This record gives sequence, C-alpha cells and structure tokens, in this order.
Amino acid sequence: MLFFQKAFSLIELLVIISILAALSALLMPSLKKTQEVALRVACKNTTSSTSQAWNLYVEDHNYKIFRYLDRKNRSIWTAYFKDYLQDPNLLICPSTVVPDTIPNNKYLMGSAKMAWVENRNYIKPIKDWNRSSYTYNINVGPGNPYNSASYEYLSDIANTSSTPLLGDGWWRAPARMHNSLTRYIPQNLDDPTKGLRGENSADRFITNRHGNMTVLTYVDGHSASVYLEEVFAQNWYKGYDRKKPAERF
Repeated sequence: MLFFQKAFSLIELLVIISILAALSALLMPSLKKTQEVALRVACKNTTSSTSQAWNLYVEDHNYKIFRYLDRKNRSIWTAYFKDYLQDPNLLICPSTVVPDTIPNNKYLMGSAKMAWVENRNYIKPIKDWNRSSYTYNINVGPGNPYNSASYEYLSDIANTSSTPLLGDGWWRAPARMHNSLTRYIPQNLDDPTKGLRGENSADRFITNRHGNMTVLTYVDGHSASVYLEEVFAQNWYKGYDRKKPAERF
C-alpha cells in the first residue's frame, strides 16, 4: 500500500506563520519583563556585596568612614573597594555596558545603560577601578564640600537601614542636596543627563535602568528596588527633609 503525504498549501503556510508571529508578539513582553526582573535581582546582589565590602573597610579602619574624594592620594570612592571586592565588575550593574576606551585625562558620564568612567589627572589611574554604574552617597563620609551634615564615623549614622550608600546612577556621586533645592525627576529617564534641571541633587541616582525602579543599597547592607518618585524620600543625610515631594517637568 502506498501512502501519500499531503503537502501544505501556500495559504496554509501563511496561516501557520501568522499564528507563530502572533504567539511571539504575545510572549515577547513577558520574556522581556522576566529578563528585566532577573537583571534587577542581579543588581541588588551586586550592590549588597559592595555594601558589605564598605562595612568591612570601615571596620578595619576603626569605624572611620573614608572620604569620597581623596585628592592627596588621588582616589575616588571606587578605589577603596579594591582590596575588599577583588572583582571590579562588582561595581558594574549587569544591565549596563562599560565603554571600551576613553581619551586620557578625560571623564565620561554614564546613562541608563552605560557605566561612567573617571580618568582625569587628579585621579590615580587604577585599571578597571575608576569606573562604575553606581552613584555613591557623598554625604556618607567626611569631606563633602557641599554639605556640612556628613558623617565621620559609622556610629554617627542613626538610621543605617534608611541611609543609602550607593545605587543605580549615571555619575560617581551627587553634589549639592540641600533641602531648598527643587527635587526634579529627569524628563528623559533613558538618558537623565539630557534636559537636566536638578543637576546638583539626588537625581543622579535616578535612572530608567530597571523599568520604573532604581536599586539602592543601604549602610546596613540590604538593597531595595525603589520607585523613581521615592528616591528623594530616602534619608540622605542628617537633617534631610524626606517629606518634600519630587516634581516632574
């Protein structure tokens, strides 16, 4: 007995292709969301490791907090983690890429999907340790030229669970974070440096790296996903007004 296999007609093939395309379109948003969640979890783990390294450094130095910028030793905060993290990639959010090259004696600000690089003359070149995709809370530690309400010792920080240490950001640290500043949320969350109005405040921690959330890690070592509007409601320094609302523009 002979068996004949019926071939698909062109119309049947087009129908099957259309069904597969429709299923793919339905599944893609779910897959993308799952990927974003996984990257956010990885970022939280990374920042927690960094916070733990920070605490180890402080403990080894009589609980005295280091200066965010040490011009005498030509160091920024990333250099202090070198002996405690071992791997400089722990300073990079898994959702970001690191620029391949940067001209000598220059710096490069980051974005939602790219790490920043600091390579100016007053920073001692330390391969792979002068870059990050996280922003350091300049108010945690002495020597902040913009704010006299900084902490000198770990014991000075009363609320370690609500005081951010570092988090997703597009530059190495914020600058002025006075209560009198308007707390703007950048208009372009994919590139917060565009159309920037709240330049010298906590908006350097605000990115669109993880959807509508940013990851912050705190002095006590835990990390949390924080909605963008809530970034300004953290306990950034002594006397910081946490109830003043953020504004979109």
